[in-house]
Amino acid sequence: AIAESFPVQIGVTVQVGNESGTSQSVVFPDGCVLLMRAYDSRNNLVWDFGHLVDCTQSLVEVDLSPGETRQFQTGLISAATILGESLPDGEYRIAVYLRPNGQTVELDAGVADLAVPRG
Repeated sequence: AIAESFPVQIGVTVQVGNESGTSQSVVFPDGCVLLMRAYDSRNNLVWDFGHLVDCTQSLVEVDLSPGETRQFQTGLISAATILGESLPDGEYRIAVYLRPNGQTVELDAGVADLAVPRG
């Protein structure tokens, strides 16, 4: 979701579900279950929230019954946070990633036009 504001704010929600017929457990390495990344027009990774945030160091275990789903959200992150002082205004591909059971799963969240007031 892109909030109607200037600078733009972006928040992503991901739904994790158990499509099997048995209960499943997923373990995330820390309190940051869902993290956001931004890629430039050449698909270069230019920003990774995982490199900026301090996450609680305790494991997060999610137990899912058959057919059960859980939602995780990034919270709103502003274009100013993503662009900082070094990235130019423009279109960026936004992705989110989770790190279940020692793996990294990245999901495309779409393209956003990011701009901030420059002084």
